[in-house]
Amino acid sequence: MISPSHIHPIILAAGSSRRLAELTTDKPKSFLKVGNKRVIEYHLGALNNLGFDKVTIVVGYLRELFVKTVGNKYGNLNIGYVVSEDYATTGHSWSLFLTKDAWEKEKKPVLLIHADVLNHPDILSRVIFSEEDSIISIDNAYTINTGDECLVRGEKGKVISIEFNNKEKEKIKGEFIGVGKFSTEFMERFYEFLQKFFEKMGKNLN
Repeated sequence: MISPSHIHPIILAAGSSRRLAELTTDKPKSFLKVGNKRVIEYHLGALNNLGFDKVTIVVGYLRELFVKTVGNKYGNLNIGYVVSEDYATTGHSWSLFLTKDAWEKEKKPVLLIHADVLNHPDILSRVIFSEEDSIISIDNAYTINTGDECLVRGEKGKVISIEFNNKEKEKIKGEFIGVGKFSTEFMERFYEFLQKFFEKMGKNLN
């Protein structure tokens, strides 16, 4: 079983919110509160409780407020930041690619968390401690509400594709719910793929 000390958590928190724009004019989307805590605090608290000692957060929209409010420490969790200057015109893939230098310092498996998706801590634990080297969380009882749901197509327990707003339902297993674990080997190859993709296509096509 993998230990938290052998995993590099990365939280993607750079984007602004178009659908919730009226609620996020003065705060990042992950600063919205559920109960008495910000969404980002649920993520950091869960990582801290599971024994992680460091996390990398990609910030962009209102990043000064983010860094000032969250700081560099949450419990025993040391927080490092990567800045996406082009958050308004890029997406998750670019944000992840920007963490390449930080990741290469230790080259560990990655726990990827989307900052604006709130999940039960048990989902996070099941992903972390799964025997699978690379695994993502999905909701197989999803419904289409906004048209930009991130749908996972798969077969025999393997992911074929992750795509947005595809009306073709064949082999759709569920909606990605923002938590995944990826092996060192996968990340090495994925960073290489992203670099070639962005060099060829530009960073605004993800």
